[in-house]
Amino acid sequence: MKQEFTPYEKAWSKISDFMTQDVQCLKDKMGEGIGLADHEGYTLLGEYEVPRQCLIAIGLKHLSQYAGGIFHIELHDSSNNDIEGNVKIVFTNASKLTRKTIITRHTASMYKSDPLDRSHQQLVILGVQTPLTWAKERSLVQLYFKPDVDGETIDYDNANNVLYIEYTLAELVYTKTPEAL
Repeated sequence: MKQEFTPYEKAWSKISDFMTQDVQCLKDKMGEGIGLADHEGYTLLGEYEVPRQCLIAIGLKHLSQYAGGIFHIELHDSSNNDIEGNVKIVFTNASKLTRKTIITRHTASMYKSDPLDRSHQQLVILGVQTPLTWAKERSLVQLYFKPDVDGETIDYDNANNVLYIEYTLAELVYTKTPEAL
């Protein structure tokens, strides 16, 4: 059997896309690690489990129609003030024993006037700004944030929070090779 895959360009467009459960529950839920800090002081905002028979990579290919993918996040507190800080995406296996940081960006480097304006955003080219690393089925894609000022609290319910991360999804297809016939 031969494994083939066809990549599709997709995007997470809101924070709730990234969550394993309803956003209303997550802000108070601590048991799964959501809301807890890692050893570098980053707080886990949410995670996405890669579907079966799929692979995910952050960013888009250089030769795609967009020449790179958007990686943009804006977070606010309960007074609607911007919370600046570093954002990172980590791939981890299903058991959470192996972790690999894929990309880290500061929110100040993100163009906020029009998050989808490719002419102003720093685009993420798969294999250039990110390693050519694919998260396999059942792996987790985790979104972390570390505010510049300790103690700032993200208001998960704030309608002005923005998340837009373009990624490449590949669905695995198994075909019989001539040798297997």
